[in-house]
Amino acid sequence: MKATLEFDLPEEIEEFKMAARGADYFCSLWDLKQLLRERHKYGLDTDIFEQRFKDILNDTLLDDIS
Repeated sequence: MKATLEFDLPEEIEEFKMAARGADYFCSLWDLKQLLRERHKYGLDTDIFEQRFKDILNDTLLDDIS
C-alpha cells in the first residue's frame, strides 16, 4: 500500500511543513512528556524545567524547513 500527499505550493506551504515535520512533532511531545514525568517524579527545579522546555521547543518545533 502506498499513500501520496499533494500540496499546491506555495499556497499550502504551512500544511506541507506540518505534514513533513510530523515525526519531529511526535518526538517533541514525547520529550515533553518525559520532562513532565521527571519533574513530577524527582521534583525538577522550575528554572531547569523551563529552560529544558524552551530547548525542546526551539530544537524541533520552531525550525523552518527551507
